Amino acid sequence: MCPPYYEMIRSHNPSFDLRYRLVQAALQHGIRSTARAFRCSRNTVRTWLRRYLEQGKAGLKERSRAPKHIPQKTPAEVEQRTLEARDRIPCFGPRRPKQEFDLPCSTVYLQQRRGSGAWPHGAGVFTSWNAFADRFGSS
Repeated sequence: MCPPYYEMIRSHNPSFDLRYRLVQAALQHGIRSTARAFRCSRNTVRTWLRRYLEQGKAGLKERSRAPKHIPQKTPAEVEQRTLEARDRIPCFGPRRPKQEFDLPCSTVYLQQRRGSGAWPHGAGVFTSWNAFADRFGSS
């Protein structure tokens, strides 16, 4: 009842094929014997069978595991204001834009970490001692 290993490996989408075979076996032989044959729980068989009966083959596809709502995410408006403030004063840390533009400090800090940071690339910031020594010579 369970598909041979080489058939699963050669298929284009092995997880979808396995789920489809699991559902077909459940419809023919029942949930308990299918769970035993595929070495999974009965709840797993029930889940895929229910999705197949409700949505057809589309219900057996992978679903996104990304969260649908992130309550602590910075609103787009505040993020845009933060980026504009960082462009106006690129060399200051997160506290200065907070004071001058009335922005949350944590938002400014996160935008600096998420974006290119407070320093433009190559503006005198050295990532290693070798870069410093190459520019100024080692003494």
